[in-house]
Amino acid sequence: GTISAVVSNPIMGSIVGKAEAPVDTLIAGTLGGFFAHFSGEDLEALQTECTACGADAARFVIALKSRISAVAPLVAKKQSHAEILAALATVRG
Repeated sequence: GTISAVVSNPIMGSIVGKAEAPVDTLIAGTLGGFFAHFSGEDLEALQTECTACGADAARFVIALKSRISAVAPLVAKKQSHAEILAALATVRG
């Protein structure tokens, strides 16, 4: 499965200002760790959109680490959250 999370007004996005890559790594780590702990699975969170990069909110996908690794390069290619979710749906873990 896949979890999608949205965080409005994340602190790092407002502190950093403008960025070329997502900056909310603390939130990503917290989300990944939280869901991994309670599910007992090897999960990881990937930030797909960032307010410091111009998005209206911080968006994350949470899935098995092997699946996240397969779609992580799409963030650098500036793919949208919806496009990354669609790509993640085709990856089997």
